[in-house]
Amino acid sequence: MNFRLILRFALRMAKLTVCCAVIGYFFGVFYLSYFQPDPYKTLKISAFNITLSKPIHMKAKELNIDGGIITFLHNSLLAFLFIAPLFLAGSGRMKWLFHSGGDQPPDGSWNDRIGRLIIRMMGLPKDARKKTIDLALLLNSVNWLSTGIIAFFLGFTCATLETICQTPLILIAGLAPHGVIELPALFVAAGLPPALFSVLKSEIEKDGGADTFSISRRIAGSKTVIAATLAVFIGFAAAGQIEDKITPKVIKYFNLSVKAKTK
Repeated sequence: MNFRLILRFALRMAKLTVCCAVIGYFFGVFYLSYFQPDPYKTLKISAFNITLSKPIHMKAKELNIDGGIITFLHNSLLAFLFIAPLFLAGSGRMKWLFHSGGDQPPDGSWNDRIGRLIIRMMGLPKDARKKTIDLALLLNSVNWLSTGIIAFFLGFTCATLETICQTPLILIAGLAPHGVIELPALFVAAGLPPALFSVLKSEIEKDGGADTFSISRRIAGSKTVIAATLAVFIGFAAAGQIEDKITPKVIKYFNLSVKAKTK
């Protein structure tokens, strides 16, 4: 697996994010205009990650702990959940679960039908074994689904903030400074496991009996994957410091500019 393949899947995650964020934004606009709920209460729900992490930030402030570190740890947890399937696929302790194959379900059973549906959805060979289906679910489902959900709520949050702030300028100011680093790092993290599966899929198509565990283990410990993983966490560390130190000042500047224009 090379950097070009990782970037290809990072771009796919970016496209998914844009599509789901647009859907979330217009859904938010419709929801807020039709039902007219309290936008502040709606913001607490849509930006649930901020709501959940706010008490931690407040406690860290009381203890004089750098807020950028807390933001970095918060983002790192998400990155870990995204990247973890790749290392699970190459873990010797998980070999029995994802690479042993297991018993093939009887033809015509519900398990067999669901398995065949997954095979078609993933573009796998018709004679794919159970272990291939398990790997497909591990390396694809969680990341694609999680990225789509996060993007949807991001779009919904943008619609809510635009209603509260009455201008998209403050919204852009609140997302752009750290977002230019944070989002690409997120795309790379989310794209790593699907990139591994594309390599496994290619090897399985060549040889149905390919040793998926050896391939996964070799790729998980490769310099390319380790470098990409380090880049993700370094990016989140930088974005955390920007979000804590610079973004509030940018928001304050745009807020004052908007107030000056309205007077």
